[in-house]
Amino acid sequence: MPIQNMGTLLENIALCEAFALLDDTSESGKPIAFANSFAMPALTKWKNHATQSGFRTAHLQSVASQPNVASDHAHLSAMRRCLRSSLTKGPNGALLISVLAMRKGRELALWLNDVKNSHYGDAMPSLSNIEYITNCILRTPITNDWQTVVSDEAYPGSLGFGGLFRFIRQPQNQGIARIGYLDPMRYRTSAPQSGETSSRDHRQWLKILASATSEPVISVHFTGHRDWPSLREGIQSMVRDSTVAGYSQVLVASHSQYHVVTSIKAPRPSAAKRLVLELKERIFISWKAWANAIGRKNPNKLILEIR
Repeated sequence: MPIQNMGTLLENIALCEAFALLDDTSESGKPIAFANSFAMPALTKWKNHATQSGFRTAHLQSVASQPNVASDHAHLSAMRRCLRSSLTKGPNGALLISVLAMRKGRELALWLNDVKNSHYGDAMPSLSNIEYITNCILRTPITNDWQTVVSDEAYPGSLGFGGLFRFIRQPQNQGIARIGYLDPMRYRTSAPQSGETSSRDHRQWLKILASATSEPVISVHFTGHRDWPSLREGIQSMVRDSTVAGYSQVLVASHSQYHVVTSIKAPRPSAAKRLVLELKERIFISWKAWANAIGRKNPNKLILEIR
């Protein structure tokens, strides 16, 4: 179940705005590939948390009750539609992206990965039906146009020749823009436990995600815990992973112990620089927009750093 805290809000905003940026800057008529490990079920009951300031049930109710407006930023637009469908259940990242894509008429090629006995339950049924669930939320005709591949192999084994690598190397998935999303319990520099990422597999993920395409690639990776020395070391390691894997721009968004590291690769360094500057601005505005939507004059503290 999605945790009702500011970490969930932060990663959802970063993911939605990254996809919206990729959609706005990619050639129309072409699909965008979305890869997601630790995907969770599409919709699951919210789980209360001590750090839910700014993300309480009353705030969700307020957002759901407000009308959609053309000026809504990506995250607020997608969340509002999901909350209207089910206020007691929260969307996973794949569902938020699917809502944004379907509203824009953007075809998706989806690779969704989790295990059947995960911390959040069996995600396989809802991941397999993500396009249909999106149709129901948006009340649009059911077309089944999207390519959806679901993997129940545990990460990082799921990245190999029978998993993400195979998906990326399919002819129809080469030469298109891509966005990846890792949502583990936490990142470790080495010796990860179940449900975690590490430097070695993060680098593997980044390299596979960016292979066989000259279009922009964005990877969004969440981590967060209260072991501050380890957390700082982990963020530095994630930035190094990105550099080693050939990503020229990295944006770190943080609120308290929650961090989202977004890595960007583009055909030219100047193009990657433009993307990271635009994404920084979009996340900042989207963070403020959420505060406005829940009736707060001043948003919670947000730090955005280009590394």
